[in-house]
Amino acid sequence: MYFDLSQNTFIFYKIEMRFISIRVSGYFFTAGNRMVNI
Repeated sequence: MYFDLSQNTFIFYKIEMRFISIRVSGYFFTAGNRMVNI
């Protein structure tokens, strides 16, 4: 039970970090495009 719970938490953490990194990289990408456009 405990091992299963920790496994689920680890998977959720990995998915969350991937989502955050995608959002951050997308934000920097759009910011870079705005700077280039100006």
